[in-house]
Amino acid sequence: MGIQKGVLWKISYEDTHKISYILGTIHIGRGDTMQLIAPCYPLLEQCQYYYGEMDLDESKSLIDASFYSDPTGIPLEVQLGARKYQRIRKSVLHFLKLDLDAMKGVSAFFILSQLQAQMIQTVGLPMDLQLWEKARSCGMQLGGIERVQDQIHVMNRIEPAHQLKQLADFASNIPDARKRVETLLSLYLKEEILQIMLKTRSQLGSIKNLMLYDRNLSMAEFIYANKNQASFYTLGAAHLAGYKGVLRHIKNRGAQLKCIPLVNNYQNYT
Repeated sequence: MGIQKGVLWKISYEDTHKISYILGTIHIGRGDTMQLIAPCYPLLEQCQYYYGEMDLDESKSLIDASFYSDPTGIPLEVQLGARKYQRIRKSVLHFLKLDLDAMKGVSAFFILSQLQAQMIQTVGLPMDLQLWEKARSCGMQLGGIERVQDQIHVMNRIEPAHQLKQLADFASNIPDARKRVETLLSLYLKEEILQIMLKTRSQLGSIKNLMLYDRNLSMAEFIYANKNQASFYTLGAAHLAGYKGVLRHIKNRGAQLKCIPLVNNYQNYT
């Protein structure tokens, strides 16, 4: 059935003495997820390079206001219809204390991202950013597995109609959306990466190839291309497992993988 569990993996190859690591993350910061990071710190110090899913420093200079703009130029109230818009606006105000009227001109995709972040109630730095800053403090060379331009290109390929449907579905039933996120968090804390992938794939629906499978392959190719350097890679946990997952792709290219359990080890570092 393939790899089912494990968010942290040691990567080695027979034709190189370099050891690398790959950590599947979840893009939030909470006490129950941040506790898994501490055991990674000694491994970071063994590596020269740190690669996040993208270069977080570069993203600050390349992502401007146009990146968040609604490509249709049509007000959300018109796209959804006045009655539906007011219904989901009321739901968002009630459950998340945010007003959709304050997000005019922003694409549905990024409105949804804001609503999800508010729902999760991140405390402190998100996991990805905390690891990035730790790597910086260790003097590691920083970079991204994916180029920022490539991520922008992927986002631009998501049809506005699909973005709008995802936003409307989320905002129409926020309690149900919160349950789905809590389920993913629970799976992450148990390192159930296969189940995380399956649930994420189901939620992505028709854009699963664009957002998951295609990116898995390109990320695996990047990791393999850098096998001759000691690197620490981080990417979303949903990208790891499955026959089209990053771990399978790099294993097929000759990588030797060893899981390093985190759930039972983090207490030694707190």
